[in-house]
Amino acid sequence: MSDAPRRLAIFLASLAAMAFMAAAPALAQDADALFAQGQRYLANDNRIDARAALRQACELDHAQACKAYGDELNVGSFFGDAQLVEARYWAYGRACDLGDGEGCMKLGNARTPLGLFGAPRTPENWAGSAAAFRRACDAHQIAEGCARADEILGHGSNPHRDAQAGLTYRDRACELGSQAACHVSANERAAANVRAREAAAIEEHERLYGPASGRVAVDQAFYDVLEQILRSDGRTTWSQDKVTALRRHVLADGAVDDQERSLIVEMTVPRVRVFTIYPSSQPDPFSGQNLTTSTVSGEALRSALLALLDHTPSDLDWDDDDRQGSLRRIAAASLETPDLAGGMKDRIADQVRPLAGASTVTNGYGPMRALIADMLSAANAMQADGSVDEAGYNAVRQLFHDAIEDGVEGAPEGIPRFLYNWLRPPLGAPMPAANGARPPREGQ
Repeated sequence: MSDAPRRLAIFLASLAAMAFMAAAPALAQDADALFAQGQRYLANDNRIDARAALRQACELDHAQACKAYGDELNVGSFFGDAQLVEARYWAYGRACDLGDGEGCMKLGNARTPLGLFGAPRTPENWAGSAAAFRRACDAHQIAEGCARADEILGHGSNPHRDAQAGLTYRDRACELGSQAACHVSANERAAANVRAREAAAIEEHERLYGPASGRVAVDQAFYDVLEQILRSDGRTTWSQDKVTALRRHVLADGAVDDQERSLIVEMTVPRVRVFTIYPSSQPDPFSGQNLTTSTVSGEALRSALLALLDHTPSDLDWDDDDRQGSLRRIAAASLETPDLAGGMKDRIADQVRPLAGASTVTNGYGPMRALIADMLSAANAMQADGSVDEAGYNAVRQLFHDAIEDGVEGAPEGIPRFLYNWLRPPLGAPMPAANGARPPREGQ
């Protein structure tokens, strides 16, 4: 190329450069002016020049410009432009460093690795967001910053998790007026107290009664009883009526055997849990019959069952050489719980039957009269030594009367009622609320 064309090309390029420079806006030099200029560019949708002005103002320590610059980069960083993401972090971080609490919040939100559109879950973002929110809380007393610091610090995915520090920030958020933080703290503390009480109750239950394994093997006869009780309403959960029926069965013999005890231990674990009952003839619960049920619900039912575990078996053997002593022991057992009263009455009735059969007009009903005299002596002795109060004394007499009435039924010679009717307490006499004896009847 000759010199003339070369000179012409250089001249034209110079003109183009001068035209471009003339078209580019001149930026102000003052930070406030640059911020105002950037705002005007944004109003006119001139985003490129707005970013240039706002960044320069930010570099000149204009906190509002830093935040505006970070906000302007939001869309680009949302779509994953790594340079814009870092520029946004820089802008909000600079605002935070300049003492702007909102800038700290914006930095924390930008770096938060939570939510559908959260930042990547990198250790740097977990640490960066936590640090930003902590500064918003510590340096600027921003309640939301404290709450967010708790959220980040206590999150299970945070590799730097510090739940205890998080709780401290939540308490601070509450102090600064965050009702949400106050409610969360109150609810979590209440839940923690419940868990602690439950754990302590379970530990105490195991210490007192032994561990619960989740399965109970019982003999076939007891299994059949349990199946009848549990399925009585078509459900296999424990109701008040079912627990009452179980108590009556357990105490029918005045004692709690090993399989009954194992069942009660499972039923009373102080936490809702499922367990399985099965016949002991099976190798495991799932190779034949089984009942899947759960622990009892409510302290009242638990207490009713635990009372059985604390029950001291009574000496209910009948001793003909100490008939009054036998009557006293059985009467005392009947007063211990209403579930025992029916069984104890039957035990006495069993002793009445042979004596009723041996009592005739010829012998003046001597065998029955001797037994009735022993019954009265036993009741009087219990009252005299303070074993029973007036209501208990009346209950014992009623128990003896009812046992005789059942025992004499079907005797070869009818036993006149006048022989034993006077054992009944007077109509309306005080009786224990828990006693299971029949109440006095009119006309008897």
